[in-house]
Amino acid sequence: MENKEIFCALCGRIPEAEEPAVLTMGRYGNPRHLCEECEAQMDTANLGRDYDEIVEAIDTLGKKATGFAASDDVTLNVMRAFLMRAAKRAAQIKDGSYDFDAEESSDTEEGFDEIPEELLETEEDAELDRIEAEKSKHFDKFLNGFWVGFFAILFVLFLLKFVFRVI
Repeated sequence: MENKEIFCALCGRIPEAEEPAVLTMGRYGNPRHLCEECEAQMDTANLGRDYDEIVEAIDTLGKKATGFAASDDVTLNVMRAFLMRAAKRAAQIKDGSYDFDAEESSDTEEGFDEIPEELLETEEDAELDRIEAEKSKHFDKFLNGFWVGFFAILFVLFLLKFVFRVI
């Protein structure tokens, strides 16, 4: 992948990774990338356990966002929301009310374990699908026969007109 015009949305450095992390997407689908250093600071602010490290990462990211990215409203809005969540989390860690166990359990979940009952396929749905498939199969046979007949007639007319010159 070419790294043409790819730079960190927060500090302006060119990421070394072949496919750098994406902070957000811009108005026209242009990604806002992160360099490795900014990505590590984002991880520290979002997932760190040490209050002082989190505060330092938040402070550094805030300075970067208001420095290099000051003219990019999309990046500023994303960073503002991110830093507010990180600051709230850091405050909860400082006063001891943050639940790390809940964070770990949400990280280990791989998705939904079961499909909600209203989304499950019923026997009636399966029967309707089977009937629809049979109708579609019969229609496809009819349509294929029609096209074969049409092209056969067209071929015969071609032969009569241009080969035998009867018509």
